[in-house]
Amino acid sequence: MKISALSPLTERLTGPMSKLADSPVSQQAQARTTRLLGKLPNPALSTIVKLIGSNPAYKKADPLMQLIMAVNSITSDGMVTEDVNRSRKIFHNKVTALQGVKPAIQTTTDLSFNNRDGQAIKLRDYLPILADPDIIHELPLVVFFHGGGFVVGDIDTHDEFCHYLCHYSGFPVLSVDYRLAPEHPAPAAVHDGIDAVIWAEEHAKALGMQPGNIIVAGDSAGGNLAATVSQQLVKMANEANNESTSDANDELVSKPANKSATKKTIPPVMQWLIYPITDNEGSYPSQQTYAEGSLFSLKDKVLCEKYYLGESQLDKADPLTSPLHGSLSELPPAYVVTAELDILVDEGETYAQRLKESGNHVKIQKVASLPHGFVNLTGVHAGARCATIDIIKNMKAFYYDNVEQQS
Repeated sequence: MKISALSPLTERLTGPMSKLADSPVSQQAQARTTRLLGKLPNPALSTIVKLIGSNPAYKKADPLMQLIMAVNSITSDGMVTEDVNRSRKIFHNKVTALQGVKPAIQTTTDLSFNNRDGQAIKLRDYLPILADPDIIHELPLVVFFHGGGFVVGDIDTHDEFCHYLCHYSGFPVLSVDYRLAPEHPAPAAVHDGIDAVIWAEEHAKALGMQPGNIIVAGDSAGGNLAATVSQQLVKMANEANNESTSDANDELVSKPANKSATKKTIPPVMQWLIYPITDNEGSYPSQQTYAEGSLFSLKDKVLCEKYYLGESQLDKADPLTSPLHGSLSELPPAYVVTAELDILVDEGETYAQRLKESGNHVKIQKVASLPHGFVNLTGVHAGARCATIDIIKNMKAFYYDNVEQQS
């Protein structure tokens, strides 16, 4: 049972951080405290959790993870609040403070491109350390979309994860800093995602890669974007192919060439979805089971939907916002990762199952005893770190089993 009056110990652990949540210094202090607490034996951690109080739904988590979630619940108003700018600042400071020593890679380079609206979109390019640098053109490029409910997050909050991804897969990574809501409601983020993949295809050789070998990936909202971008690029490719066939037939009657014809759209070769948002319309049991006390609450999800869709012309069931309601046939192979203690676990697994039923190659992995957002906890939680490395290695194996061998 969660106690309403904090004990002196709990007040010392959380009080100052709650009052100074906006401060990077406070977030650094909280991160240091978390690392110190992680060195305590489990019985001691369990005692602290009992003093603070935690949601019984998370008893499967180890004591340190229970403590992380419990402290987050009493020191935070939520991942997203009515003050969006403040939420972004706190999320950025909190997540970057939790980052630890990043795995070694060769280089990172900040880039940018102009989207369809002429706005500059930041990119960060990660290159792995390779025994033979010449083989890089044989590797896939992972185009990654960060999480944050379409409202918070950026390429810095997921910089540590992208280092892990690049290091443990050995693949180059291109992280996309797409536009956020509510300033840019749906489908702005989807458009940026599509434009980023097309830009990467067109500049593949400059990036050291061969065209036609892109994996789209993302966590949470980024997983939604990866799934939606996959659907839309397949749709665009099919439409382009149909137009080419029509133009070829029209040549028989000497119709002038289509001057607006563009390069053929190339869909991704694979999609990697990490605890994705797949259905903004539906209601699932896990949304109630894990509604409170985790790192991404049902209140957070509802508020993110409000910002993402509130000023949009799209509804909750539109395929551009909810890929579960899109066309699921002939999509790239999908490796779908869910977290057991997550409000999104049911809709993520439902999406994976629907992909399977539609004839796609799919791997589903539910990561046991961890909550939503665990890939951002690698610097402070050994279990999250091991799970993150595991899903990266499994993603690499899935690529070689389902893409490389088929090409």
